Amino acid sequence: MTMRRKPGIAQGDYGVGYGRPPVEGRFRKGESGNPRGRPKGVGSLAQLLSEKFARRVTVQENGKSRQMRVLEVLVQKLINDAARGNLRAMRLLLDLWQRYGEAADANVAVADLTAADRAIIAAYLQKERLETRGEDASSASSGGAAAAGEAADAQAGEKDKDGGGNG
Repeated sequence: MTMRRKPGIAQGDYGVGYGRPPVEGRFRKGESGNPRGRPKGVGSLAQLLSEKFARRVTVQENGKSRQMRVLEVLVQKLINDAARGNLRAMRLLLDLWQRYGEAADANVAVADLTAADRAIIAAYLQKERLETRGEDASSASSGGAAAAGEAADAQAGEKDKDGGGNG
């Protein structure tokens, strides 16, 4: 495509406008249009989280100042909440322990649990559900006692299957 020139305008002498920067504003030969380069941006989310979790903060523990990593502080808070009886914290902590702790090495599958183990866990979860709903302690303990009785029956059934009586 050839460029059309308006009559009366010389080739080197043209008006400044769209697509026609002034001569003094043009990039000089051999110089970059972005001399400082592209600014370094934030890396990936994983990299950002790693940096922030590794940062050390000062915390008060038993009246003493102590330096800990942010991730350590979060895990400690989760453990404290679980110890105070927070059911969500307990579940999350046990899931984390199963996934990343020593329990992960044992590789105990739910299918490997005995009927007695399942009954004990069911009784515990039932009791926790009742307590979180705010029902009185008497109904919670009676539900736990019934489930404990089921656990004992299941355990006796397991012994009968194995042929392990009182011997």
